[in-house]
Amino acid sequence: MSDTNRLTRLVVLLLLVMPQVLTAEPFPSSYRAARDAGWAEAVLRVSDPKAFIDFAESVAGWQVKGPIEGEWWISDAEGGVGAIRLITRPHQSMSIERYQPWETGGLFSVMTRSNDLSAAYERARALGWGSANIPVTLDFGGVKLSNVVMRGPDGVNVAIYERLQPRMADAADLLKLRRPFNAMQVVRSLADARRFYVDVLGFSVIATGRFQAPRGTPSNFGIPPSLAADAALDYLILGGTPAGPTQVEVVSFNGLEVGARPRDQLESQGLIALRFPVSSLDRMRDRLAAAAYPHESVHTPMPPFGSVKMLRLLSPEGARLEFFELP
Repeated sequence: MSDTNRLTRLVVLLLLVMPQVLTAEPFPSSYRAARDAGWAEAVLRVSDPKAFIDFAESVAGWQVKGPIEGEWWISDAEGGVGAIRLITRPHQSMSIERYQPWETGGLFSVMTRSNDLSAAYERARALGWGSANIPVTLDFGGVKLSNVVMRGPDGVNVAIYERLQPRMADAADLLKLRRPFNAMQVVRSLADARRFYVDVLGFSVIATGRFQAPRGTPSNFGIPPSLAADAALDYLILGGTPAGPTQVEVVSFNGLEVGARPRDQLESQGLIALRFPVSSLDRMRDRLAAAAYPHESVHTPMPPFGSVKMLRLLSPEGARLEFFELP
């Protein structure tokens, strides 16, 4: 038998006995670049994936891979960070829509950008998505924005921002929706959130301040205009590094009586977790142990990327964060 034939038979044998080597996809380079710098994925749990997949494809223009082991991986054309992991799991049915947008607990929304918010809003409405408000105009620190929070099935919230002044340069992904760059949490105590993210996790404070809506102006959280001017919004934007690709925004209302979503329902459906790639789980575990902060270690599949080691924990008000180490 010739050397060429032997080599051919060896390749065929490897194809038969080690299919997992060929089917497992490596993590995108952006996941590696984002280590210790920001979250890579937002995890959504839904009862039926079709509604969000339709939104991702026709409203956002994102790419959908799956189902792979019962999960979908949704990203921009570059397959980068700010991805969505869509999962369906049996869970107790609940009417998450009955909670007000300003009520605290868990994760509230992922935040995206567009240069044509009105068109995205109409496309989402055509799919049956609602919103806490019609698009509103905000003056946020000298930047003029248009914003709407789209509310899909199972309590999935996607915030869309269009920068009116100064205008963002037109780009292909801004014709629909750019990949998520932020994730918002509504909390009772901004001080507790700051201690958690900065002192325990070692995050950097990127921006902090207060937003006050002009009297009579509708709120992007759906707060009635008669109350919005009295409900100052304190905000805190944090990230693994100041120049990281994704951030966490924590907001708290002053002058408004707020309720809290029940802790046992926060992980039932909707936006249930953020996943952060880190260079060393041991280092993160040491930080948590030094702060005596509760956490658990797991080994979990992340299709299509294979299995990873992960640390799971909850923020003081129930936002689930998962830190994973790239193989």
